[in-house]
Amino acid sequence: MKKTLSKKNLLVFLAPVMVVMLVFAALSVAIADDSQTYIGGWALNAVAAKGKEFPPGMFGMEASMTLDESGGGVMVTNGNAVAGTWEVCDGGIVTNFADKQVEYALKDGKLYMENDEMGLVFVRPMIKPPARTDVTLEDFEGAWIATFMKLLGMEATPAELDTEMKMIITGTQVKLISTSESQGELLEVYDGELDGYEYVFISESAGVQAENRLLILEDGTLALPNSAGMIWFETTK
Repeated sequence: MKKTLSKKNLLVFLAPVMVVMLVFAALSVAIADDSQTYIGGWALNAVAAKGKEFPPGMFGMEASMTLDESGGGVMVTNGNAVAGTWEVCDGGIVTNFADKQVEYALKDGKLYMENDEMGLVFVRPMIKPPARTDVTLEDFEGAWIATFMKLLGMEATPAELDTEMKMIITGTQVKLISTSESQGELLEVYDGELDGYEYVFISESAGVQAENRLLILEDGTLALPNSAGMIWFETTK
């Protein structure tokens, strides 16, 4: 005699199966959401050693990695690109480039690779809008305070570098006020002028002169490019 499952017994049989399916679906969504945290570009921002972080440019290092949705990626080190793979792990990711597996932990939006000797810190690279080309002298005038810096490949706030920098522009005069624990407060005064859409002034340090060209960006910030990187200012008007 052929036995058939009653509707009641069928529900009893299917209940645990449905629970497993729901848990699996939830885990799949969680993993997908986690992967979205890492997809995109990352740039080497610091080399960590003995509890301190140093700009990668001090060691002649430059690196970036791009992680795509399929689990593939590209690591570029000092101009040399290598394809590889990556996957989400507990609290971070594991990458495999050039047959070398590396674990990164995600902390405060940064990726940390650590070992006994030194570590590497990757961040999302800052993307700033282009410079305005319709500026006048009045656009540069006023008081500005440094809010972000990129020095020798390292992006940080002035507070993270234990420094403070202000700039006051009045017509053709520029006052630079910098404060640090090692040097205290320094005041420098220079002559400046508008050159096209750039405000230009010549600074001097240790007897060496350098040309500085300030730019007003489309988001209203003031940018000061230099040989070591870039400093961004916001108005305090």
